Amino acid sequence: MNIATKISVTEGEEILAVVRRYFFLNIWKYLVGLAFLFAGAFFMFWIIGFGLWGEIALGAIWLVGLLIIFFTSFFYHRNFLVITDNRIVLVNRTGLWEENMVSLGWDEIKEVSVMRRGITDGLWGIGSVAILGIYPDSGLYFDRIKSPQTVANLILSTRSKYNGKLKINSRLAVYRSFIDMVGDLSEEELCEIKDLVDSRLEDIGEEE
Repeated sequence: MNIATKISVTEGEEILAVVRRYFFLNIWKYLVGLAFLFAGAFFMFWIIGFGLWGEIALGAIWLVGLLIIFFTSFFYHRNFLVITDNRIVLVNRTGLWEENMVSLGWDEIKEVSVMRRGITDGLWGIGSVAILGIYPDSGLYFDRIKSPQTVANLILSTRSKYNGKLKINSRLAVYRSFIDMVGDLSEEELCEIKDLVDSRLEDIGEEE
C-alpha cells in the first residue's frame, strides 16, 4: 500500500512520519494463529484418520489460523497516523470495506495532549495522542502507540514551523502587493510613506 497515494499527497508535500499502533500488543493474536497451524500440523495424521470429516476439520483448523494472522496484519497496516509538513491525517480501518480518513491542517489544530492509562501503558511505554481542532467536533484520537510524547512533540514542532513559514509568506505577500501598487500612489501618499520609512531607518540606526 502506497501511503502517499492513499492520503493524496500534493506536489511539494513531504511525509515526516507514519505512526502505527504498538506492534507487540498484537503478538498474542499471531501466537494464537500459529497455535492453530501447528496444532493442525501436529495432529494431522490422527485427524485425517477420521476420513472425510477429519480432512474437513483439518482444513477448518488451518483456515482459522490463517485468518487470525491475516486479519491481525491487515488491520495493523491499515490503521495509522500520517504527519506531513502541511497536515496530519488519520486513517482508521474498522472493517474489510469500512474506512474513515480525517485530515487536519496545521492551522486547524488548537491543542495536542498525551494520555496514559493504567500500569500496562506505563510498563510498555505506550499511550494515546488526542488532537483538538479549532472547529466544533473536529479532532483526532489515536491510541496504543509507542512513545506518544515523542509523537506529540513532533506534531507541536511541525505546527510551529508551519505557522512561522505562514507568517513569512504573509509578510512577503504584503511586501509584493505594496511594490505593485507604488506606481499608483499619489505624491501625498508617497510622502507619508517616505516619512514612515525615514522614521524606521532612524530607529534601526539607534538600535545598532
